[in-house]
Amino acid sequence: MKRPTSPQPGRVLVAVAEAGPRQAVMRALRAAGHDCRAVADGLEAYALLQESPPDAALLDLDLPRMSGLELLRAITAMELVLPVVALVRRNRLEEAVAAMKLGALDCLPKPVNPGRVRELVLEGLRLRALVVAPPTAAPPVFEKMVGASPRLQALFALIERVAPTDASVIIQGESGTGKELVARALHNRSRRHDRRFFAINCAAVPRDLLETEFFGHEKGAFTGAFERREGAFELANHGTLFLDEIDEMPVELQAKLLRVLEEKGFRRLGGREEIEVDVRIIAATDKVIEELIQAGRFKEELYFRLNVVRLRVPPLRDRPEDIPLLVRTFLAELERSTGRRIRDLSPRAWAVIKAHSWPGNVRELRNAIERAVIASTGPVILPKDLPPRLRVAPSPFRTLGVPLGLTLAEAERKIILSTLEFCQGNRTKAARVLRIGRRTLQSKLKSYGL
Repeated sequence: MKRPTSPQPGRVLVAVAEAGPRQAVMRALRAAGHDCRAVADGLEAYALLQESPPDAALLDLDLPRMSGLELLRAITAMELVLPVVALVRRNRLEEAVAAMKLGALDCLPKPVNPGRVRELVLEGLRLRALVVAPPTAAPPVFEKMVGASPRLQALFALIERVAPTDASVIIQGESGTGKELVARALHNRSRRHDRRFFAINCAAVPRDLLETEFFGHEKGAFTGAFERREGAFELANHGTLFLDEIDEMPVELQAKLLRVLEEKGFRRLGGREEIEVDVRIIAATDKVIEELIQAGRFKEELYFRLNVVRLRVPPLRDRPEDIPLLVRTFLAELERSTGRRIRDLSPRAWAVIKAHSWPGNVRELRNAIERAVIASTGPVILPKDLPPRLRVAPSPFRTLGVPLGLTLAEAERKIILSTLEFCQGNRTKAARVLRIGRRTLQSKLKSYGL
């Protein structure tokens, strides 16, 4: 297995009140190749943060004139992406939890362990490199779909193979993943590309109008039918008919659709003439069709007729490496449509974007970036410009992940502290989440010096 690349040595701010521990930490960090600046005072640390922000920091919570907690609040306000290791006095659990809520990477009890500080600084630098890595400048585009992830590239390759055929296709994917873009790509790369692509959203058309939407009607076929009207099959003849949300189609209409596909002909409502058609059908759904069949909501025969090829569009959470590419693409599109030129997102805004799970997928991401472009007052998008529901990550470094290389005791300590942060410092709730007794939790915290 390939090991992750070690981060390059960085510039580290060491803000520790006592001279002996401060010098011990400096020796350990400099031996690892880091460029260190040391201060014994909170205001001096604040001045250095403003003058020349470091790549990582060790902050004593007991600094004079400006405490470590105040410095952590300042780091958040200054939009710095800065992994911070906090030093806390023993038996000061509340301060440790407060520091982690403000974005500290970890908290270490005093007296300081220089070797552990060195390990945490390396971990922080690795995480920082992931957060601030610049996105690819020229995103790969396939028929208006953007992405370089293996999952999306595999989908593009399958579209290339399927498009030239006349096979019916079912596109499966969550709402907002871009199923219609996939359908259009299939049409554009088919022999029907110079004919019409006609789309119907089966959930958007009233049920009593779906049949006439599909097959059209003759004049006088029903009340209000004042003239003949062509339906989707005629309009898409020799082209492609895209049926979005096909799972919303009534079962009785599914039977008529199956007949058209098998006989390649139909009659308008109120008509007697059999009209021949040559249409490629592409259907899309965000449901599992097999479950609908079992529930009696989808005809199994139609499913077999449509499901010659199934394409699955991955949700955005399964291809997070594509998020920066999509953001860059949306910024360029919005610059053309709004005239607002946004140069970039701030590092903390990028951290918030990358931390969100995007249940609404690409559509939700685009809406969020459009909102941020409109709300921003400068050339860089800040976290406050993003939709409120996204602003849930005070630090890009707070994570439940436990890095390899820790001892079992160190990993346990990290999980317990993260759980306490999640439970807002409530020990009873944290013990319940961890499924241990409160006395056991108290004993472990005491052993950590907290």
